[in-house]
Amino acid sequence: MSLNYIRVKSEFFRNVVTLIFVTTIAQLLPILISPILTRAYTPEEFGVFAMFITLGTILGTIATGRYELAIMLPKTQRKALSVAILSVVLTTLVCFIAIGFFYGFRNNIAYLLDHYAIAPWLLLVPLYSFFYGNYQVVNYWHNRYIRFKTLSLSRVLQSFVTCCIQLIAGIFHLGIGGLIIGLIIGQCTSFLWLFICGWMEWKTLFDKLHLRRVLFEGRKYISFPLIDGPTSLLNVLSSQLPNILFAILFSPTAAGYYFLTQRILQAPVTLVSGAFLDVFKQKASEEFKIYGHAKHIYKKTFVSLFFISIIPSVVAFIILPELFSLFFGKSWYEAGLFAQIMMPAIVMRFVVSPLSFIIYIAGKQKWNLICMIMLCGGVIASLFLCKDATEAMKTISASYVIYYCLHLVISMRLAGFFK
Repeated sequence: MSLNYIRVKSEFFRNVVTLIFVTTIAQLLPILISPILTRAYTPEEFGVFAMFITLGTILGTIATGRYELAIMLPKTQRKALSVAILSVVLTTLVCFIAIGFFYGFRNNIAYLLDHYAIAPWLLLVPLYSFFYGNYQVVNYWHNRYIRFKTLSLSRVLQSFVTCCIQLIAGIFHLGIGGLIIGLIIGQCTSFLWLFICGWMEWKTLFDKLHLRRVLFEGRKYISFPLIDGPTSLLNVLSSQLPNILFAILFSPTAAGYYFLTQRILQAPVTLVSGAFLDVFKQKASEEFKIYGHAKHIYKKTFVSLFFISIIPSVVAFIILPELFSLFFGKSWYEAGLFAQIMMPAIVMRFVVSPLSFIIYIAGKQKWNLICMIMLCGGVIASLFLCKDATEAMKTISASYVIYYCLHLVISMRLAGFFK
């Protein structure tokens, strides 16, 4: 047990360090250019950009049917590819239908959002969603085969291309369009990179694929669209809907503050916690298949994330408002206050989010759905019942803390503890 355990431990941390090192580059780029972007674009323009991301992310999440999560589970390569093909077909079909919807109702949507500046850009929402959804599919495929360097490079490419285009567009004062075009091209680049890396492998398997096999795998993993689909939609709504509701209920400027807060605070979560997730879901899947539990890798991941988060989170909480004002300009000081309020929730997400993947491995998505209904209800209620943006931020943060506490208890039980 000890030799095998040491080998798993060594491989686990080697993979994590590889991901963190390469992904650091991808995460540092947006942060480094943010002081320039926040001076080239107004809080209101960031607010409209946040609306676009919200719509695109919601559509992209729905489009895949969440079948991409099931790519990790089949024992054979052919079955896994059948699941991937099904997800790609669904994404393409849904995004194609969405083109007609946004073309016909773009002015109505802009009216509901109370911001007509977004109207001409709504036609690009399905395009972004197409690349976003299919990126998730090829991402999980490469994760299945432990290609962490390939995944890391895709993130670097996406970050670099997005940042360069948004920066150049900001220098030439191209407004909202620069932010949106940069986002789409960056997502497209990362998708194409992963697609090209896997093309020769998929090409050899296509001849062995049959429609009957694809449909069979679709029925086998039907719980993903039926249970995790609504769960993921609620998750996106709870995290992205405030971008829209802040603009409607308070102001586009408040939406811009919220967007920058999320963008900056999510960086360490994506950087470190995201790297742990990529390794954890692969190792936990293996351990669960062999032993029927994942206690060893779960405990190791939890302890690592907990101790990594303590000191940085305390320091950040103290200096965030002044830090935002210094780096992003005095007009963004209030965004620093928003960030300070959200810190407890961000710390909980940092620790718990990777561990929650055990819910999918154990096939207990219903628990995720129950927790997500509670979270989404709490976030939406916070926005409609609170009198101002600051009060809304406090209740949103509290909702997230409760949500992640529940997730921690559930994931620990599913990993094999409390039995």
